[in-house]
Amino acid sequence: MFGILGGGSNIFAGRRDPTQERQPPPLPTSIRFPSLSALTLDESSKTANGSSISNLQKRISEVRRPSDLKVDLLQSLNLKTTSDVAINDIIPCEYLPPVSWTNRERHTETELDNYPPADAKQLHNGREAPGFRDFSIRLREALVPNETGYDMLAGRTRPDANTPRLAQLRRFWEGLDGMASYWDTSQDEYILPKDKDPSDEQAAEENSSNAGGLDVKAQSPSTDEPRKRAKTDGLHSTAPPRVPSSRHHPSAKPSPVYPPGTYRGHRMSTGSEMPDTHRLDTVRCLIESCIWPFGLSIQPPRRPPLLLTGNLLTPVKLAYSVWRIPPERERAQQRWLEGPIFGVSCRSETRFETDSLESVVDGVSEVAAMLLLAQERARCGRVEKKPGEGQWWTERARWGGGLGGEIGDAVVDKVEVLGVGKGAESGGVGGLNDVVGRPKHPDGKPTVKRAVEAWKVLKPGVGYWDPKVVYEPIGRMKGSEYDEVFLVSALNHHISISKLRVHQQYLDAITAGEWPDSELTESEENMLHISRSRWFDLFLSEDRAEAISALWGLSTWLCRMEEDEEMQQS
Repeated sequence: MFGILGGGSNIFAGRRDPTQERQPPPLPTSIRFPSLSALTLDESSKTANGSSISNLQKRISEVRRPSDLKVDLLQSLNLKTTSDVAINDIIPCEYLPPVSWTNRERHTETELDNYPPADAKQLHNGREAPGFRDFSIRLREALVPNETGYDMLAGRTRPDANTPRLAQLRRFWEGLDGMASYWDTSQDEYILPKDKDPSDEQAAEENSSNAGGLDVKAQSPSTDEPRKRAKTDGLHSTAPPRVPSSRHHPSAKPSPVYPPGTYRGHRMSTGSEMPDTHRLDTVRCLIESCIWPFGLSIQPPRRPPLLLTGNLLTPVKLAYSVWRIPPERERAQQRWLEGPIFGVSCRSETRFETDSLESVVDGVSEVAAMLLLAQERARCGRVEKKPGEGQWWTERARWGGGLGGEIGDAVVDKVEVLGVGKGAESGGVGGLNDVVGRPKHPDGKPTVKRAVEAWKVLKPGVGYWDPKVVYEPIGRMKGSEYDEVFLVSALNHHISISKLRVHQQYLDAITAGEWPDSELTESEENMLHISRSRWFDLFLSEDRAEAISALWGLSTWLCRMEEDEEMQQS
């Protein structure tokens, strides 16, 4: 059911004691979030020719570095953003879990058995919608206190009547335990060094002189960490400092600050140094546990995620996409997918200032990911035009006429092999067929094409669509010209849900790269509406519960069955 955690997400699970003093890690990373308001321009910032989007493709191609994001590009996208939106304004209230489901008093084994079964609604894929029991099991595991969850993973605490067994969210808890080694500051305690006794200093000096004059006291605070000790053992502690590089990296992360003294707590390092795999695996396992009862699957991109703007392909940062599993067993075993339903974006940036360039870069990458999802959902009923399809260079053979002939024309008919008898030419015993071992057709031609023969085949290039995906706008309201695209974003140790509302005319214009000659107007079909919820802290039990409720409601809303389909099946 759940993907295997990669990158050692559970490397620290159960191996740290928050009550034991040890060398201090770097100071914790401050929590900052990007502002969507950085993407919205006021009237004073708009340029005279920025409202025309006929040169949008050119403006995108000119972006080489973050500083190339100019006002004209943001104005061409014509964005309208809203932050800290309530979940019931992003997802309809009737599809969110009812209030009775989120009541903690109901989440006991007795209540689960005695809870009256509701009328099972049918989903778009023919399954029955999951009920209270499926939701309650996940909510109970999400409400487990952090310390209790860590102890259960380490085997120091066993589940009882009040504490459920970690089953559906166990992989998530393992990833969260790994993230705690970088982000959990709930038990941080930096202990200042005590005043040194003169007798201790004298004894240390004597030991230093006995060691051949080596300064054994000078040690970096980070050398006590097991993962770094192997790199520092055997090095002279009085070695000259490394010469700094002459290059200037303005975007490089600042060097961590190690406070003096000792430390008690969960962290082994600071949040800005956490590997990306910890966040990727934790968010993936949380989403996977919520969408699995709906017959959905979360998968990384099997084709490079590229946003199409005319003949320009722009790489997009998209970690995962959620798809619907086909109901047919054979197609499901062949890894066919349907969708996409929504996307997941995990980003490792930690430094954001109010309306800063970092916020603009983060917002543009999020908008590009949602536009890519909208383009994939709009491929329903269309056929991909592969690169070079219909062009003369993929249909008509050509040769310049140089000396020596075309590559592959001069084929050696006879091969001299040492030790081959007279039957080599006839293909008898000990002949060439036995030596080479190449299978042949009845007419004598080899079954496997050689590299030269494969090179001579004229055909279009490999396309960018996944051949085992049935592209379909699942969850889109029938008859509507607008499509609502959802994206789960992950930053620091938080997640949020964003919604993009785009008109089909806007999407077709971006995909084709052909825009009307007229300037943009403030009409709804020419604007991108982006709404983002608040950020849910995965280290807070209440935020975890609210995030699970939001993901549950999002899956229910996108997998719903329309009224006309219900009438047809009834």
